[in-house]
Amino acid sequence: MSQADQPLVVRPILATERARFDETLEANHWLGARLVGETMRYVAVEDGEWAALVGFGSAALCVRSREEPFRWSDSQRYRRLRYLTNNQRFCILDAHRRPNLASQVLSLTLKQLSADFEARWGHPVVAVETFTDPARHLGACYKAANFALVGYTSGYGRRAGRFVRHGDQKAYWLRALRRDATRLLSLPFDHPVIAERKLMRAADINRLDLSGLLDAFGKVPDPRARRGVHHRVAQILSIATLATLRGATSLVAIGEVASSLPEEALSRLDCFYSPSLSRRVAPEESTIRRVLRLLDADEVDRIVCAWTRDQVVSGRLSPNEAPEVSFTTMIEEDDDDGSEELLPVVAIDHKTLRGARLEENRQVHLLSAHELRSGATVAQSSVDQKTNEITVAAPMLEPLDLAGVVVTADAMQRELACFLVEKKHA
Repeated sequence: MSQADQPLVVRPILATERARFDETLEANHWLGARLVGETMRYVAVEDGEWAALVGFGSAALCVRSREEPFRWSDSQRYRRLRYLTNNQRFCILDAHRRPNLASQVLSLTLKQLSADFEARWGHPVVAVETFTDPARHLGACYKAANFALVGYTSGYGRRAGRFVRHGDQKAYWLRALRRDATRLLSLPFDHPVIAERKLMRAADINRLDLSGLLDAFGKVPDPRARRGVHHRVAQILSIATLATLRGATSLVAIGEVASSLPEEALSRLDCFYSPSLSRRVAPEESTIRRVLRLLDADEVDRIVCAWTRDQVVSGRLSPNEAPEVSFTTMIEEDDDDGSEELLPVVAIDHKTLRGARLEENRQVHLLSAHELRSGATVAQSSVDQKTNEITVAAPMLEPLDLAGVVVTADAMQRELACFLVEKKHA
């Protein structure tokens, strides 16, 4: 069978192929195998063998050539960057090099990229960006795949969360995945195509007592040795929380938000004051990454969920149009119209945390209790995939005042039902 009779196939890698993908890319690409942010990895297969590797990750935070046509504000940038993806790696393996292969691989990849992103990360992408080094290649394959050369970088790169001048200008290419991509990304409001997809109504952040949460972070034990510590756990968790509220979805993005915080914000967060610089400084990405990995996640969960429960009880986490009610409000008759107020409901559910990995590439599984009136998580605990959730649910629910609360769970067993009814009076 001729080569023309054997079509080129491009597909996302399988979970079992991750190690091979990284090893092959590390051996054949001058930048190595590291991808950052919301990633997608593809392999091109020809004649039953791997012919090319393609990797995508989060878009660059700031690119002058891109900012000019979009004219984003800071808030728009953080919301809309996730709908752009960066082709961070593209490698044609030497044994399979032939004319037009690179542009064919790109074309086949881009046809499925947005749908694959939505399936994995919960949102589509409407455009793809990439950088090329003019000293190494001209980007002919990108031009053949309908990428537009938008401009050149100013010769700066990010090192440890800060911009450092290296002097090597890169060409910036942009490829729309739909005809109206530029318009969607440039609108003053968020078009429904790129609007956040929410399963429930969000709480009004302006009504929350966030200072109480920041105080609660001070109770989280610091696993580091005391000597030489400049940035406290409370400040690091506070910055991570603010970055998440601004739309950060990775440690890299959290570090970028931290580096952009103004002096006033750092002062209000009581961040470290540097005598040599005569100003307050934010923790670098490496510090944030190290501390968050060292912290006891279950302890942080316990403290945050306790704060969340206080917000629910006070009514500050209730939807704006709903009445402010106690977490334990029973059915009450309305004297005016005889209507009944519904009992509060807590739902227990087991979810797999997207994008997180433990040792040996194991996924993170969480058992959570959600207060349905507000959508708030009021208790949470990590569980092994094969662990019986019933053994975890009772200790997780022990701190909650569930008197008069309806509790729902999948396949609830007798032991848990007895615990809820007889001990917690649910």
